[in-house]
Amino acid sequence: MVELIKDLKILLSSMTFFPPWLNITSIIGGPGSWFKDPHSELNILKFKDISKTIDFISSITIQRIFPFRKIPGSIPQAGIPGFENEVWFFVNGIATNKALLELNGDYLRKLFRRSIELINNPTDGIIIDLIECIFGRTYDMVTEPAQYTLKRIESSLKSERYDKVILIGHSQGGIILSNVVKELVNTYSNNDILTKLEVYTFASAADEMKADESLSEKHNRLVPYIEHYANTMDFVAKMGICQRLDKSGDKMDGELYTLRKQGHLLNAHYLSEFQHINYSSNRFGTASRLYGYLNGGRPSYYNPL
Repeated sequence: MVELIKDLKILLSSMTFFPPWLNITSIIGGPGSWFKDPHSELNILKFKDISKTIDFISSITIQRIFPFRKIPGSIPQAGIPGFENEVWFFVNGIATNKALLELNGDYLRKLFRRSIELINNPTDGIIIDLIECIFGRTYDMVTEPAQYTLKRIESSLKSERYDKVILIGHSQGGIILSNVVKELVNTYSNNDILTKLEVYTFASAADEMKADESLSEKHNRLVPYIEHYANTMDFVAKMGICQRLDKSGDKMDGELYTLRKQGHLLNAHYLSEFQHINYSSNRFGTASRLYGYLNGGRPSYYNPL
């Protein structure tokens, strides 16, 4: 109960950080950002394909509870030659149906030129999704999407086929990744299997993600390796990853790269800026490893501790 009250205080303080009307644009951005990028999620509302628009609206408005909740799964992408030693995963946030997830996946594939397994964190309606966020964030509950993600990542880490397991999460996906990392660190503490894992979040709603302390000291870098990207005028990021900007002894490991910008949508407000290398750290000389993967790149460095 104490943790819930603490999170509610953070929520209220985040809501009052912006004027009421800016709380809305902090999520959906200003009108100028809605259709500027061809990959924008809001293109789904332009009624070019009425069936997709209706499916999206019904997906986030109809609330599904047990036993009618959707089951998490994966949407694979066609393989791209030359990266057989790597496996990439993406976990979406709230209010995301299959069409929207595939739109995110197409943009990620374009940017990094890798095939990415899209882990479908299915929407059960925006209210149920928000309740799931509370349980995942406040009580560190390993929800069904987190359990599914954990199994996929654990299997890849154990495979001799891969020497890199790369995990990207957006919004609620950041909460899921936080709980997955916690379980992996608890299970494989001080096991070099975790050196394969790299974790990157955009607009993370999580308030906690800790690396393995012993392995990090041994390799002089975070293990698993972790980076975060946030728009500082994004309401969700403000109550999540950006909390660390106001605290010295926070519970979030990993370098934070920020941009003073509104908007929470992955494609329209994050990846459209990320591809132009517009996010930066307030720690001088700290390079983004994820930038090194753009356009099929192969970064050779890790930020040291």
